[in-house]
Amino acid sequence: MADRGYVVVDLYAGCFIYDFDASNTYVFDLDEYRTGPFILDANRLPGSRRFMTLEEWNKGAIIDQATNVFTLGRTVAEFLGRGATSVDAWLGTDPMRLVTPKATSGNRSARHQSVQEFVEDWQSVD
Repeated sequence: MADRGYVVVDLYAGCFIYDFDASNTYVFDLDEYRTGPFILDANRLPGSRRFMTLEEWNKGAIIDQATNVFTLGRTVAEFLGRGATSVDAWLGTDPMRLVTPKATSGNRSARHQSVQEFVEDWQSVD
């Protein structure tokens, strides 16, 4: 959807389901997409705190693909890092672990600027 100009709103762990028999992860229950970028006109967006970046909490902030990248990076950290910051808890490869901090940077300009850029970086180390 990012390639069509949409920004996902309210993405969190509950939007994913894992099929153990097929070894596949599926995204479902996406409550809202908006065409983006857009200016946040409320005090915050809906969602789980651990998946949200600072701009999602600030009325007047720009919500865009860099916001989506942060959410995806936090999703990776939750699933592959099991929510922990310990290197011992990491289930992915070491290079994958190095991509995640860029995606989840509190500094928007330091993040991947699009989902495509994040995916390309991720695939280059996989």
